[in-house]
Amino acid sequence: MLTFFFYLKPSFYGLTDLRNHFGQGRIEGEYFVITYAYAEDAFLIASMKREGHLLERLVAACSHVVEYEPFCKYMDLGGMKTYEWDKNNPDERFKELDTKGKRIL
Repeated sequence: MLTFFFYLKPSFYGLTDLRNHFGQGRIEGEYFVITYAYAEDAFLIASMKREGHLLERLVAACSHVVEYEPFCKYMDLGGMKTYEWDKNNPDERFKELDTKGKRIL
């Protein structure tokens, strides 16, 4: 079972526009976190600590919603596996992540 809760969280990941949202939920008891922005930004970030079929389900669900695949995967937030989708400028975002020293997987 998937449970999910969205909250407005404009400061998460340094985002300052109210179009950005933060959500958290559980898949079979395992917590996950999602940040998304819509309109011209059109990106989504999903994180889960545990690898395996639950993370695969989360990534598949997010890909289905945004209708495209994630452009990168890295370790973040205390060892959480994080995936990002960016419709408009994934190359620039990848450079930004690399500059910040994210461990790209």
